Amino acid sequence: MTPTKPLDPKISRTKRESGALKQLLSDEGVLSLISAMYETFNLPGAAFFSRALQRRVSRKANEAREIWLEETRLAKPRSVDIPEEDAAAIAQAYLRAAIEGAARENLRLLAAIGAGKNVERPVLADEFNYYVNILAPLRHDEIALLAEILRTEKATSSKSKSGGERRRGNEEAKQELVIRRKIFQTAAHFDAVAGSLQRTGLIVSYPLQVPTPIAGVVFESTVLLDQINQLADLDAALSAEAAGSN
Repeated sequence: MTPTKPLDPKISRTKRESGALKQLLSDEGVLSLISAMYETFNLPGAAFFSRALQRRVSRKANEAREIWLEETRLAKPRSVDIPEEDAAAIAQAYLRAAIEGAARENLRLLAAIGAGKNVERPVLADEFNYYVNILAPLRHDEIALLAEILRTEKATSSKSKSGGERRRGNEEAKQELVIRRKIFQTAAHFDAVAGSLQRTGLIVSYPLQVPTPIAGVVFESTVLLDQINQLADLDAALSAEAAGSN
């Protein structure tokens, strides 16, 4: 058996993955799949796919660049530079998130973290990739819920308090997102989304331990969400995008 040729360490991971993508798009099976999908969408065949992909990549890259520059202008000066390989890996992960469809507010959060907007310490590639995997897939309503949980905890000082105080903080969050901003249709809708967000490790639920008029659970931010919010203010990202869309 022919021995596997070792990877040239002088060739960056970004270049290797770019070459792998080109090879993938030239594979007959992949082209056949794309042709079948385009036929379903009543679009021309795979010959047009690369151009459509190129347009999408260019548009998302320009969008990501605009957001990155906005967050960089507000970043604190760095006391320590990061290694070149980490910088390349962060750029690649940020671009990947943009190309794969991360919304503007998600990209804004990632840009704030990557650019070190709110902290002087450098965020290296492994940590940044961890945050990308958590934040990039979040929907707008999920980010709004997380931001509101943080806001009401701060406003009511309800975190780690009694069950009744925690419940009041949650009820205030529901009033804001269901009644006033109409992000959720009902309180049950809020609870369902909050429950699903436990998959991220950003919030956790506790059963009420004291008698209250309404039985159930309360939701509270975790240390991970507090850490992320220190790196990239969730409410500020939502506000920046809301201001930009008006």
